[in-house]
Amino acid sequence: MAAGGDDGDIMGAMPTRRAGTIVYKRDLSSILTIFRVVPEVGYAFPPSVAGQYIALGRDDAPLTKRDGEWPDGRPRYVEDTDDTGAVRTGRVVRPYTIASAPWEQEAYGYLEFYVVLELSRGGLSGRLSSVLLRMDTDNDRQLTYVERIVGTFTLAERAGGYDHVVMVGSGTGLAPFISMVKQLHNDAVTGRRDDRRFTLIHANRTHEELAYHAELLEIERAHALDFVYLPTVSRPTDRDRAAGLVGVGRGNNVLRSVLGLPAAEEAALAAARAAGSGIDQAEHALERSVRPRLPRHLTLETVRSRMPPGRTMLLTCGNARAMADIEVAAREAGLDTDKEEW
Repeated sequence: MAAGGDDGDIMGAMPTRRAGTIVYKRDLSSILTIFRVVPEVGYAFPPSVAGQYIALGRDDAPLTKRDGEWPDGRPRYVEDTDDTGAVRTGRVVRPYTIASAPWEQEAYGYLEFYVVLELSRGGLSGRLSSVLLRMDTDNDRQLTYVERIVGTFTLAERAGGYDHVVMVGSGTGLAPFISMVKQLHNDAVTGRRDDRRFTLIHANRTHEELAYHAELLEIERAHALDFVYLPTVSRPTDRDRAAGLVGVGRGNNVLRSVLGLPAAEEAALAAARAAGSGIDQAEHALERSVRPRLPRHLTLETVRSRMPPGRTMLLTCGNARAMADIEVAAREAGLDTDKEEW
């Protein structure tokens, strides 16, 4: 997951930049990719904790410039072009959450990332993510990184004192959670089992975009730790509905169904009717929404039992709108919640 702006606005005073190399890249779709980076020759990445991030960069990323404001006062950006109309390029550095587990970094030396092509308001592609998605790693494998790994979105910082941990990741918001789950699993099989109950809900558009799906199923089946994996897709195919191997619906609505709450669109329609305005728009949104359903092997009662109020921390990462609604639902159900934000 990427967030933040240009050099220094999150990382503070910038430490050393080094030249990394992409040694593996797998595109899940035209807008999603997974890749691994090894450090500059002669160096190792700094130690990490699952959930942390590092800044990556390129010196040939398309640049943008501020061009007024949107009606709501937020800044508007456009491509920065020269006199010939060509888009200027330059250095762009942005933080990305690490998807590999710390044990993988220690064993193999690489860091792994799960990245989406960002689209800004107005339709501009993300400056760095657009470069990462189109990179042909047969001919271009260089990526700079800042020699510092930081972040407090970790289990120790955000879920200490809770014996039930629920993770809800939308899209590439899975990144901190896959790192946590892989580390928890490795700890368990090497004799350092965390006895808490962990539940992961991962939502994406399609089955093909459910990154790490097979690996998470294997971790769940291993029973090395108390872990339940609930994948769901918001654009289900007939095959998805018939097979029942993944849930259907947006992550926030799947969570709402587990908690016995109305879907977000149903709640919005009720609010519109109470206010006497926006009813047509709310009805249309409800008609277009996908009714949530769990994978066939899970029941609402089974998953709900893993979220007792007062003993559960619900962590969320991903789409800002989805995270906001998840926070509302969690509060309504009496769950404590925290989110990754920049």
